[in-house]
Amino acid sequence: MKFPWEYPPSVRELPADIFQRYWLAAQLINAYAADSEPAVLDVGGAGGYLARFRDNGRSISLDLNPSVEAAADIRGDGCHLPFRDKTFAAVVSLDTVEHIPPAQRRRFVEECLRVARDVAVFTFPARGTAEQLDVELNAFHHKLTGISHPYLADHCEHPLPQVDDILSAAISAGWQGQTLASGYAPRWLASAMTDLLLTCLPLAGRLRDRLHAYNNSVFTLRDLSPPAYRSVVVLTSATALAHSVDPPVDACPPEAAASAFSSLAEAAIEFKELSHAGIQHARKLASELLEHQQQLGQAAAYSEKLRQELSAMEAVIAGQGEHIRHVTSEANRLASLIEPLQNKVLELTVLADVGGEQKRLIELRLRDIEQQYYGLEQYARKLEYDLAEKGKHIEDLERLIDKLHGDIYQARRENL
Repeated sequence: MKFPWEYPPSVRELPADIFQRYWLAAQLINAYAADSEPAVLDVGGAGGYLARFRDNGRSISLDLNPSVEAAADIRGDGCHLPFRDKTFAAVVSLDTVEHIPPAQRRRFVEECLRVARDVAVFTFPARGTAEQLDVELNAFHHKLTGISHPYLADHCEHPLPQVDDILSAAISAGWQGQTLASGYAPRWLASAMTDLLLTCLPLAGRLRDRLHAYNNSVFTLRDLSPPAYRSVVVLTSATALAHSVDPPVDACPPEAAASAFSSLAEAAIEFKELSHAGIQHARKLASELLEHQQQLGQAAAYSEKLRQELSAMEAVIAGQGEHIRHVTSEANRLASLIEPLQNKVLELTVLADVGGEQKRLIELRLRDIEQQYYGLEQYARKLEYDLAEKGKHIEDLERLIDKLHGDIYQARRENL
C-alpha cells in the first residue's frame, strides 16, 4: 500500500474529494488485480487522475464528453464500451454512475463488468447522506457565485444510485461485492465549502493547495468511516486475489503531519502578506482614482467653458454673416445703377447739344456713386477679412477642445 503522505506534493495538492476516491481506487486495484502491472480502464475518468496514483501498469481513461481542461484518452459511451470481454484486469468508475439516467445505470454496470477480469470499483454519492450535503453545498456555491454548481445540480435532479442496485447487477453477472465508505460526512462538507471559498478568493491559490495537501495527508485514512458522503462498491471475480477490504488503520506519522502543517502555515502567512500588500495597493489605486476624477472634473468644466465661448462666437459670426450679405446686396444694387449711368454719359458725350454744365453735374453724380460703390466694396472686404480671422480663432478653439477630449479619454483609460 502507498500511503497518502507518500505521494508527491503535485498529487497531494489535489482537492480532497478527488484525491480520496482515486487514492482508494489505486489501492484496491493493487490489492485485487492478479497482474503485477495491470491494465486499468477508468470509465468517466476525464482528467487522467488515476495514472497519477499508480506506479505500475497502464491506465486508460474514457469519457463521453471530455473537455480541453479534462481530457480523456478515449471518447466513448460507458453503456457501449468499445472493448472485448475481460480486456482489462481492473475497471473503475468513480463518481460517474450518478450522472447516468437511472434507466441506463444497470446497463452501465454490466458493461464495466464485461470488460473487467479481476476487479471493478464503483464510487458514487451515498443516497440519504449525500443528498442533504449536496443541497447545502449547492446553496453555498450559489451564494458565492450566483449560479448552481453543474455537478451538484445534476445530483439534485436525478435520484442517486443505491448500493443494492450495483450489487444486484454484479451478482447476476457472477461477481462478488463488498462496500466501503469514503469521505467522512461532517469533514467532507466543511472541506468542500472551504475549497469553494478559497477558489473564489484572489491570491489564495497556494493556500488552497497546501490545505489540500494537509487534509489529504492527515485525514484520508480517517475519512474511510461512516457516516460518509461516498459509497464504494468493490466487485471481484473468481480470478481476483484474495484480500480483505477492511480500511487501513490511521497511521499518519507525526513527522508527515507536522511537515504538511508547516507548509500550510507557511502558505497562510504568505497569503496574509499578499492580502495586506493587495489592500495597500488597492488604497493607493483608490487615491489615484479620486485624483484623476478631480482632474477629469476640472477638464470637463474647462471644456464646457470653451464650448460656451465657441457658441457665442458662432452667434457673432452668424450676425456678421447676415450684415455681409446685406452689404453685398447693396453693393450689387449700386453696381446695377452705374452701368446705365455710364451709358448715359457716353450718350451725352456724343450729343453735341448737351450743355457743359449739365454734363459736369452728371459726371460729378457718377463719380459720387462710384465712390460710394468702392467704399462699400472696401467695407465688404474688411468684413470678409475679419470673418476669416475669427474663423481661424474658432479652428484654434476646436483643436484645443479636441486635445482636451483626448486628454480626458486617456485619463479614463488609465483609471480603468
